[in-house]
Amino acid sequence: MAHADYDCCAIYDVKMTYGGWEATTKEQICDVCLEKLREMGIDIKNVEDLIEFIEKTDVNKLVPILVKLEARRCYYWNEVDELLIKKGIKFDENRYVVNYMEAVDD
Repeated sequence: MAHADYDCCAIYDVKMTYGGWEATTKEQICDVCLEKLREMGIDIKNVEDLIEFIEKTDVNKLVPILVKLEARRCYYWNEVDELLIKKGIKFDENRYVVNYMEAVDD
């Protein structure tokens, strides 16, 4: 979803807070995603932790986690999505991470 004037979640890309001209793109993680990460036993507290997790996690293990989180690429450039793309993560026409088999078989 395009949301130029809202801060968005680094995982789900949901609008979080109104930022106006100072809005940030995927520099925070929403409470829902943080809770889902905790439920999966993944200790991520902020975007820096998320970036480190993405860098260190094998794509075959990362994709199922991203699918469970309903991870979505943002319309606007950001460091998190750029890293996912560099790791070979694929997105569908709605910008969601594609399912595990599609991502690792392409």
